[in-house]
Amino acid sequence: MLDDMSRYIFNMTVTVLYLYCNENRLVCTVKTVHQAGNGETTLYSRILRKTRTQVTGKTQHLHKLVVQTDSKSWIRTAIARTKIAQCLIAHQLAMRTRLQRDSSNSEAVQRRLSHLSTSGFLYLS
Repeated sequence: MLDDMSRYIFNMTVTVLYLYCNENRLVCTVKTVHQAGNGETTLYSRILRKTRTQVTGKTQHLHKLVVQTDSKSWIRTAIARTKIAQCLIAHQLAMRTRLQRDSSNSEAVQRRLSHLSTSGFLYLS
């Protein structure tokens, strides 16, 4: 089933937003990349100024993302315009979650955790 989904993902248009905000979070630079199924990529760059009036729709959503992140981080959000891409993203997230859960239950991880709990020291890597 994953092969069918990956075959359809090339026929869609994907919009990727890169959002960067200054320290006071009043000025945001948004770079939008539109990538069509044929591999053609278009880059748009614009500056959003946070105003107290006429903040609606996507702009309001972007400002909510700004509030939730620290001042010097980039946000990469992929907005898929087809249901199949949303299914693929959900499937990849489920696989990643399952892999993390399975790897945390492995014998090597359990051995390291038991060693750390008996040694009295916590090693951070």
